[in-house]
Amino acid sequence: MRPTFATCLSLVCTLALLAQDPAWMNKPAAQWTDEDAKQVLADSPWSGVPTVTFMAGKNEDKLREGGKWASDRPAAPLSALGQHILSGIGAKPYVYQTPDPPPLKVVWGSALPVRQAETKLGATGTSDWDSYYVIAVFGIPNSVTDSKRDGLIHGLKQMADLRLDGKRVLKPARVTVVATGDSTSAVIYQFPRSQEIGKKDERVAFVAQINRLYVTQYFYPPQMIFAGSIEL
Repeated sequence: MRPTFATCLSLVCTLALLAQDPAWMNKPAAQWTDEDAKQVLADSPWSGVPTVTFMAGKNEDKLREGGKWASDRPAAPLSALGQHILSGIGAKPYVYQTPDPPPLKVVWGSALPVRQAETKLGATGTSDWDSYYVIAVFGIPNSVTDSKRDGLIHGLKQMADLRLDGKRVLKPARVTVVATGDSTSAVIYQFPRSQEIGKKDERVAFVAQINRLYVTQYFYPPQMIFAGSIEL
């Protein structure tokens, strides 16, 4: 029986998808190279580049209450103060200029492949993560986390969620800030495993506010499979 065009097309598509699989996915972690480990941490179902936006100035009072952060928004120039008076009704209001958001990376740190990749690259200090879903945000400028530590941690805990399918929400039990030695810090969120996350949760949203940075990263549990099991 000769294969149909549809069968051949399906086979070609399947082979193309398989060809795109990263090398680390097709071999045990013990055989990973440093490059394999770096790819797991940089671009995999457990890691990615989040959407980062600056919070509007009207929310700064709430930030100060939670973390006692100072505003870094520049003052409007004096010429803008009398803009409406000089230009008349209908003049455009002064628009504050905000800097580009920093390049961040979000990693699901408690997942087995991530921990094995970190071990391959010589990282330590994850032995107490078994009871938590751990999300780490890398690349936060030190100027953003340079605040009174008690107020900073309180604000970070209050302004972070793991949002699951079915309107379930997890709040972090612990938050730590770790300097990474390159003028940036990592903010590590530990969420209790009080609610199971599984394949039925098609999408999990990590949402956090870090000073004026609003960070959103989506994870897809059905894709977070390693060695035949879902790894979170």
